[in-house]
Amino acid sequence: MDKLVKITLFLTALSSSVFSSPNELIYKKVISSGENIVYVEPILDINNELSGFVYTDSAENKLVIDKFESESSIIIDVPESPLFTIVRHSELRDTLYIYTLTMKLLGKPQITLTTYYNKTYSQQTITAYASDIISYSMYVTYSYEEFNLKFYPNNRNPQQVLINFSYRINDYIFSIGSTSYNVSTSLAYNLDLSELMVSSPQTNLYPSYLFSSESKNYVYLDKYYDSYDYSNPSDPDNYGLTSYQKLEIFDNFENLNSQLMTSYDSIYSIHVDNFAPSSPTDELIIHANSADLLEYYDIDNHIACYSFANGTPTELWYNNNITGIDFSFVYHNKDLLVGVRDLQEIVMLNYLNGQISDSSLLDSKLSHIQFFESGLEQPLLNLVGMSGDTVKTYRFDIATNITEPSLQEELPQTFSLFQNHPNPFNGETRLEFTTTENQYLKLSVFNILGQEI
Repeated sequence: MDKLVKITLFLTALSSSVFSSPNELIYKKVISSGENIVYVEPILDINNELSGFVYTDSAENKLVIDKFESESSIIIDVPESPLFTIVRHSELRDTLYIYTLTMKLLGKPQITLTTYYNKTYSQQTITAYASDIISYSMYVTYSYEEFNLKFYPNNRNPQQVLINFSYRINDYIFSIGSTSYNVSTSLAYNLDLSELMVSSPQTNLYPSYLFSSESKNYVYLDKYYDSYDYSNPSDPDNYGLTSYQKLEIFDNFENLNSQLMTSYDSIYSIHVDNFAPSSPTDELIIHANSADLLEYYDIDNHIACYSFANGTPTELWYNNNITGIDFSFVYHNKDLLVGVRDLQEIVMLNYLNGQISDSSLLDSKLSHIQFFESGLEQPLLNLVGMSGDTVKTYRFDIATNITEPSLQEELPQTFSLFQNHPNPFNGETRLEFTTTENQYLKLSVFNILGQEI
C-alpha cells in the first residue's frame, strides 16, 4: 500500500551564520550566436512554470522566441541596436508583450512593443516621449543618458507601462564655449502603448528613476546637474559641473505630491514593497554608497530599510557588510532580497532584519542574469543567465527560517525523531523530527525489506 508521508520540520534561526544552499542546473542550451545576446527573459505558462525564453540579439537586431514545445524558434526583427527587453504575459499566459528599448544612430531611443500570440506577432513603436522637445540644428547635439521602464502595479497583471527617459543636450549657441543640460520626462501608457495616460515632464534632471510597488506607491529619484560652462575657467563658481541628488516619495504617479525630500548620493538600487508585515504602509530599501537617509551613519556602502508609517522616515535596519553585492530581486516567498556577487555567488538577505541569511555558489560565472519565480502555491526562486554562448537556468532550494517570537519557546535543544502516527496500517502517516541547526536535511523511509519507499 502506498503511503502519503507528511513531514513537520522545526528549524532554529541562526542570523549570524551564512551557509550554502543547493542550486540545481535545470536547463542548459548552446544558443546560435549566443555571444551577441544582451538580454534573456523567461517565458512562463499558465501554471507559472518555465516554458521557454526570449533572447535579445544586439548584433543581428532581432528577438528570438524559443518555446520548449516548439520545434523551431521564432525570429523577429527589431529596430537597430536593441539594448534590453522586458517580457510581460497576458493573464491567460497565451500572449507575450515584449518591450524592447533600441537606440537609433544619433542616440535617440525608442520603444518597440512586439505582441506575440499563436505564432504570429504585431509591432508598435513609440518615440513621442523623446521628440520635439528641442529644435535640432548643427549647433545642438544630444545623447541618451537614462531610460527606465516599469509596470503599474508591479505584479503579474499590470495595467500601465511607466516610462522614465532622460537625455543630455549640448548647446553651442548661447555661450562662448558650450553648455550642457538634461531633459527628463515621465509618462504612463496603457499596456499596448496605444494611449498616453499621464505625462509629467521634468527639466534639468539626470537621471530619473521610477519605482513601482504592488500597492501602487512610487519612489522617484532625480539627480540634478548644473550646466557645464567653460567660458570662464578662472571663475570656479561658473566652471565645470556640480551635482546633488534628491529622493522623493509620491502617493501616486498621476499626482506627484512629494512626501519626502533629502540628499542621498551614489544610489545603486531602490526597492519599494511591504518589507515589514506589521506595518500598514510600504517600506523603502535603499542600497547606496552614502550616509544613510537619517544621517545616523557616515558614508559607507550599505543597505538600509525605512518605514514611513507615521509620515516621517524611521530606520528599521542597517547593514554595511554587503561589499560587491548587486541586489536586484525581491523573493517574497522566503522574505528575501536576492543579489549577485562576482557574477557567480548568489546572496540572499532577509529583508525583515537586514541580515545575510544564505548564499549559493554557481558552477560558472554568468552574464545578463535575471531572477524569476516559478510555481503558484509556493513559488520557487530561479535564475537565468549566459555563460559564453550557453544559456543556463538554476533553481534554488532555500532553507526556511523560523523567527516568529511566538515560536521561540518551542525551538528544540537536540535532534529528535518521533514515532510516526497514526499507526503504519493507515493509508496516511505523519513523521515529525526536530533539529537545532538551520540546515538541509533528507528524510528517507524504508519498508521492512530494507527497500527505500
